[in-house]
Amino acid sequence: MSGRRLQIDATRFRWDDGVAWVYLVEDVKTRQCGSALSQERAAATILEGHQRLSALELTAPRLVQSDSGSDFTSSHFQQVCQSIGQ
Repeated sequence: MSGRRLQIDATRFRWDDGVAWVYLVEDVKTRQCGSALSQERAAATILEGHQRLSALELTAPRLVQSDSGSDFTSSHFQQVCQSIGQ
């Protein structure tokens, strides 16, 4: 598939009172980033990253890459990716 590549990754942090996830969305070519904290947050982050890159006039079709973690393979995340053309 052709298009502008977005890389998404998650990092898990363990705290005394629980766990937090931080997500990073990056345009592979320009290295422009949008970062964020679950399944819903991953979807919100990729959408926000898409919107920020569009505001920078980086509007070519997007191909989202991830490590295939459960947040990224969830139906919710996949639906959001489809809504931005993936």
